[in-house]
Amino acid sequence: MDENKYPIPSLFRSFLTDKPIENCIMCEKFLLDEGTEYFIEKAFKDDYVEVEYAVCMDCAENMKGTMSKQSIENIENYFRSNMQFMQERFMNFEDDNFDPEKMLSQCAITGTKREDLNEYQIAGFFNGSHLNPATIPFLISGEIAEEINGLLSKETKGEIDGFVDDFIGLPPEWREILKTHRPILI
Repeated sequence: MDENKYPIPSLFRSFLTDKPIENCIMCEKFLLDEGTEYFIEKAFKDDYVEVEYAVCMDCAENMKGTMSKQSIENIENYFRSNMQFMQERFMNFEDDNFDPEKMLSQCAITGTKREDLNEYQIAGFFNGSHLNPATIPFLISGEIAEEINGLLSKETKGEIDGFVDDFIGLPPEWREILKTHRPILI
């Protein structure tokens, strides 16, 4: 394997096909070509995938442009002040023993082990069929996802709800799940 190229961790593969997610949920762009940057986010409850999607960086930037300035600042400040645990864990890995799957074994903020969580979300940035080498995947508990949701302005919550309605195509009862645990990366 090329230096600093890690394949897509199994938790980020499609739960329906067990293959990499191939297309942006918004524009249908093919994502697995080298040089194509995108992120994947998934929400789990009792280890069952409730929601999964991939968004190319162009669409993510467009979505971010619809978020209120205050929401963006709140989220950035939250992650900046609460990601110490993840940073400390990441610093313990040298390039030769970095294990992306291990990065998903516990909440990046609280340290709670994944097997002790009944709800959690994962997120990761990718380049083609590999992790983006400049970032690391992370997991947050449902409790942390709710905290982050609380940082969003009413305007931003409306925009994200529109994204859920327009692109994720969930039945009404599942949409309610995402109104409590809104996507964390957009």
